[in-house]
Amino acid sequence: MKSDLREKARLLPADLRDVTVYNHEYRQAGSFYAFAKLAKESSEPDAVRHGIFYLWQPLFDGLFWELPGERRERALGLLDSLTAVGRTFLSGYYQGSPQNAVFNEWLEASESDLSAIDGMSYRRRQRNLDRSDDPDMPTPDDVLVFLRRFLQAAGDGVEIPDYLVGCACGATEIAMPLAEMLECNIGFVKFSKDSGLKVVPEHVAAINENTTGKKVISVEDIVRSGENMTMVMRYLHSYGPLSLIGAAPCYQKELDWEMAIGPKKGLNILRLKKKD
Repeated sequence: MKSDLREKARLLPADLRDVTVYNHEYRQAGSFYAFAKLAKESSEPDAVRHGIFYLWQPLFDGLFWELPGERRERALGLLDSLTAVGRTFLSGYYQGSPQNAVFNEWLEASESDLSAIDGMSYRRRQRNLDRSDDPDMPTPDDVLVFLRRFLQAAGDGVEIPDYLVGCACGATEIAMPLAEMLECNIGFVKFSKDSGLKVVPEHVAAINENTTGKKVISVEDIVRSGENMTMVMRYLHSYGPLSLIGAAPCYQKELDWEMAIGPKKGLNILRLKKKD
């Protein structure tokens, strides 16, 4: 396994400094179906990765508002299938061979479901990735460096996980390709100061099954105060994992951590401090 991961690291592109930011091009869409129609109009790889996030994030967040029923079931199915698409496309993107057709085919196959959930709450949130107005925020090149260093370190000081949990929603573009390259299952947990810890109720059983007695890694896009990742990791710790670490490409401030590896940018591996 270690040698396979080293080979994947060796084959990653040299850098990803020349990217296009599509954060604002999708603002004219006001619903899932309208957004999906707009996303079909571009085949640029950077437009696809933004398209995946700005469908995935409102789907995930919308499930905390959506009542039980057929529309919720369709939304859950869309979230699961889009996660699979994100794993495939983003791992290809960060390995230098993005498969745009994977996302376009998903849009075609999901058209009726996207139409069926069109009345569901659709609220986009700006993410930290691609925030060109703040040099401390992660860039795709930072994500690439993180992926390369993680693959190089996996098995030598950094556990090869059985399960990966992304801190929703900002870490999706980091968690999805890493899970695909590591060939492990993936889940998502959200924490914010405004709403506290949130887990999609239908996902709790899978998180329990994949965490208890397993080697688990929690992935964040940037650790600033550290509160978000701390709360997610303490939630995961309650299930009794065999081991639990946090990882992020960008790190700004120590709060409740023991640093294992870590520059400000690159590969930051963090472990929760033991409580007295």
